[in-house]
Amino acid sequence: MFGMIAACGECRGEGEVPRAKCDACRGSGRVHRSRQLEVKVPAGIDNGQRIRLAGEGLAGVGGGPRGDLHLVVKVTPNGFFERRGNDLVCEVPVTFAEAALGAEITVPTKDGTATLKVPPGTQSGQILRLAGMGVPRLRDKGAGDQLVRIKVTVPKKLSRQQRELIETLAASSHEDPRAKLNQYRF
Repeated sequence: MFGMIAACGECRGEGEVPRAKCDACRGSGRVHRSRQLEVKVPAGIDNGQRIRLAGEGLAGVGGGPRGDLHLVVKVTPNGFFERRGNDLVCEVPVTFAEAALGAEITVPTKDGTATLKVPPGTQSGQILRLAGMGVPRLRDKGAGDQLVRIKVTVPKKLSRQQRELIETLAASSHEDPRAKLNQYRF
């Protein structure tokens, strides 16, 4: 059997029983009130992590010191960037010409924009890295990376000249992107 010492339910550890219960606290000795606190949220904090505010919790039993207030962080997604640890992942569209020939493009970052070099022959779905442009590390120096997933876009409408140029390109190409699929048969 285990024994436990707790404050008396009648006097709440005061040693005296009040004759009439207080209208404000209803005899609990505590009054609920709201107040605003300014909280410094450290850069790099993630979902589920806690911020402890010392001495900002409930008052102790029998006039004891206040406890700590623990805030559980919920990071709101922004719709463009996806967070993976300290890395930020985003998807950026490029034209067929930019992917095939290479290009320098401007991409959004958490701090504004940056120039990203797209190498010639870049494939749709390929990931390019902007080093150190992710989320700051919480208790460390530096930051994660920004990972840019390339999405090659295909024009929905072609002019006659564009169509002829693409047909010429197709006729001169002897590459079969599905050649390795023959090995997957039942």
